[in-house]
Amino acid sequence: MILVVLDTNVLVSAFLKPAGLEASVLLLSLTGTLRPGVSEPILAEYEAVLYRPELKLGRQLVQKGLSDIRRVALLVHPPCRHGLPR
Repeated sequence: MILVVLDTNVLVSAFLKPAGLEASVLLLSLTGTLRPGVSEPILAEYEAVLYRPELKLGRQLVQKGLSDIRRVALLVHPPCRHGLPR
């Protein structure tokens, strides 16, 4: 299985265009062909962006999508580098 990090823009496009290529990548990630790697900061960014009012994504859709990602994702804890906080 290939570990991938889904860019937030890819995730937003997948939610906005369910028939697009980005949605296909998300589907591959949710069905086990790919495995998304996430950290808590990445999950927080996904949530903050997907709930933006201008995207007009339903709350239930976002909650379900984030829950699905958390269910299949590998939660990683990147090391602190160059004195930068995590």
